[in-house]
Amino acid sequence: MSHRLQAAHVNGLTIGASTAVVSFWSGPAVLLTIVVAHLVIVVATAVGRSGRCTVEVVAAAAFVAIEADIAVSVLLSGGVSSPLLVLAVIPVLSQCVCFRPQVMWVGAAISVLLIGAAVAGAHGLPALEPAPDWMYLFSYVGLVVSLTLAATLMANVHLGSRDDAAIDALTGLYNRKTLADHFAATVRVASTSQGVVGAIMADVDHFKSVNDTHGHERGDVVLQAVAQRLKGALRAGTPVFRLGGEEFFVLLSASTPGELAGVAERLRACIAADPVAGLPVTVSLGVASSSAGDDLVLADLLQAADRAMYAAKSAGRNCVQTASATDTELPLGVPLPAAG
Repeated sequence: MSHRLQAAHVNGLTIGASTAVVSFWSGPAVLLTIVVAHLVIVVATAVGRSGRCTVEVVAAAAFVAIEADIAVSVLLSGGVSSPLLVLAVIPVLSQCVCFRPQVMWVGAAISVLLIGAAVAGAHGLPALEPAPDWMYLFSYVGLVVSLTLAATLMANVHLGSRDDAAIDALTGLYNRKTLADHFAATVRVASTSQGVVGAIMADVDHFKSVNDTHGHERGDVVLQAVAQRLKGALRAGTPVFRLGGEEFFVLLSASTPGELAGVAERLRACIAADPVAGLPVTVSLGVASSSAGDDLVLADLLQAADRAMYAAKSAGRNCVQTASATDTELPLGVPLPAAG
């Protein structure tokens, strides 16, 4: 179910509970508003799931029903002195998880009109005895609970969207969009420890033949298995990226360039040790490193590691080659080969 309809249900439940409690003081008439609002939400949800109407329209109808329920309840329970008046804020604020700002402003205007009409209409009704203080407190608790649940839903939606943008859908590794942030963090760590910033570029050898011989679905399984092995062979928290296709990238800090080369060799051996997804798979790795400093550029480090990786391809694959981030030529002086 869409998060829009979840928000409507959360609002309906908490507001309904507060209204039911207030009915013991103001009379059972307000209970009818709960029934009507609930029926509207149920029908709206069914319409939304059937696909006969867009979720946005269905959710808007549900929110209007909730706001109308509150307005009628305020009308029947004392108008401006009603313990339920504070609940009118809930649907307005909860819409931030559901709609564009323009729609939220329309919702706010509808809320003001409905509550204004309810407060004005209450002057023509018989006055009620003042509500006990605990009812105001109960309504406040309902307000806090409802807004907290709505905020939790909004946070989950935000985190889900952020994860979708940062994570490669196939392998679960970081994607290229997150490189800059992780690079800055790695430079800070290396500066503090007076170490080096390292980059390891890894490319699956002969991956095109895997797709051509066994199909792309088997190729996807190979990529997923390689990703898991790379993560498993590194310290927890070390960022691993899939840059695209069969190319992976590791960003880390180390004490010396030799330590980085040792990490790359460990990764190579981990992949080559056993069949991957039932196939003999190897990777070629390029290592680049540089001292941390303001003049260190991520693009330079990437290019140097990429050149070293191509050198590993030319050296026979299933091996590690090293470079410096300041290199301007391909290591070993070999021509730039095609990946694969």
